[in-house]
Amino acid sequence: MENNKVVYKHKNPKTLEVFYIGCGDFERSRARYARSKAWNDYVKEHGDRIVEIVAKDLLKEDALELEALLIEEYGEKLINNPPILDETRAKQRASALGNKSSFGKKRSKESRENMSKAHLGKKDSEETKAKKSAALRGREVSKETREKIGKAHKGKIVSKETRDKMRSARLRYLKDEKK
Repeated sequence: MENNKVVYKHKNPKTLEVFYIGCGDFERSRARYARSKAWNDYVKEHGDRIVEIVAKDLLKEDALELEALLIEEYGEKLINNPPILDETRAKQRASALGNKSSFGKKRSKESRENMSKAHLGKKDSEETKAKKSAALRGREVSKETREKIGKAHKGKIVSKETRDKMRSARLRYLKDEKK
């Protein structure tokens, strides 16, 4: 499981009062799309919101739990916490925690292509790159996997610049290995 969830607050830009608590990935905290009518009406009336990240790098379950605690703390001041929906929200949250409906699900080729197009041009932040690098560092790759990678790259034409980069990386690796 990835711990890439954040819990965030949306604040009124003039009064700095919290009007919304949410959880999701970092992009969701900043997103204006797929918001409720109440949220859109509030932002239209009061101006664009200030986003404050309360916690980051959380597992989904932990993020949902923190979100629930904050919603409880702020109570009816929030536009996403009308009093009559508290029981319904608790049921939805409990069901979402155990929901593994898309885990291991095979997607159609068309669906995979659409997801690929949606992510084209997106770049990871330097912080994300560093985290990914740290997670992969020191990982053992089996001989079978190395052979598969080698087969996949066989016959590819690589520029001189890329070959030089690969060579220097390999030399650095061998140098580090000798230490």
